[in-house]
Amino acid sequence: MEYNRNEKSAKDRIKRERNTDAKKFDRILDRAKIRDAKIRAQATRPKVQSESVRTITMQPDLDRLIDRVINNKSYKRAIRYYLDMRRKKPGQARKNAVAAAQHTGADFRNLEKVFHDQIKKGKLPKHLAWRKDLIEEKISNIIKEKVE
Repeated sequence: MEYNRNEKSAKDRIKRERNTDAKKFDRILDRAKIRDAKIRAQATRPKVQSESVRTITMQPDLDRLIDRVINNKSYKRAIRYYLDMRRKKPGQARKNAVAAAQHTGADFRNLEKVFHDQIKKGKLPKHLAWRKDLIEEKISNIIKEKVE
């Protein structure tokens, strides 16, 4: 540091130097904490498969159904993650769902299907749906059956 002739005493200069050193040290610690948090997040995040749904049969719809049945718990975990994100960013439903699918390693289409199926069953409220057509399908079918 440069010596400033306008300083009152050497004690003031020493105090100022200590404060700047402490601030530098705090910044270094903050950077290390952020770096450690990123490494921990990457370690806990599941690896995303190259193909989101493995091909077991030659029918993609059947493959998705099998994937939903086998990985039911992981899809419920993805839904929980989505609901937590939705609480933080309420206006970005679809974007949050895509991020939840990527974070948990789930297939987005299956996550969407499982989520809207839970809404249809009444386990989740209807206002959480980001695709109203998936819900209205069943409602319109029920109305048609009652009219006939």
